[in-house]
Amino acid sequence: MPIADLRRRRVQAGTEAAERLAAAGLKPSRARVRVLEAVSQAATVLTPDAVFQALGNVCSRGSTYRTMAELHRAGLLSRYRLVNGGVAYALHEDRLGILVVCTGCDTTQVIDDPRAWQHVKQVVHRIGFQVADGTLHVNGLCPDCQVRQGKHLGRCRYPLKARHHHDRALTDELAG
Repeated sequence: MPIADLRRRRVQAGTEAAERLAAAGLKPSRARVRVLEAVSQAATVLTPDAVFQALGNVCSRGSTYRTMAELHRAGLLSRYRLVNGGVAYALHEDRLGILVVCTGCDTTQVIDDPRAWQHVKQVVHRIGFQVADGTLHVNGLCPDCQVRQGKHLGRCRYPLKARHHHDRALTDELAG
């Protein structure tokens, strides 16, 4: 069902979204159900503004932000910090994700690659950490922004720059 159709439907108690909310101990209000359905149907992460626009008059912009934060706290949504300081959400799944964000246009993709995460967990374990959960953030330029900026890179020749001293060992290990 297209996201635009979500604003016209009535809340039905037996829907998957209503059942997820009930399992998390939340009342399946119209706003919660619609927001959860919109995020569930998205192919990538969504910002609260994108959900608000998709839902139309189901709830206010502020209610959309609060509802998404509440669903995150309840463990139903995963939250991702964007380069511009904003946040985006995706349906929470019990796995680690790789978030790729374009620094030119904020296009965001979540990559699900269990082999990549297995390698990251092994490297992190070697430096003494135990991985509970998390998201690997990769910032760069999407193909469209590379063309616009005249910087079509193809394969990147330079390793990721570490933000923290703990990241250096991980960056060195991943680059090697």
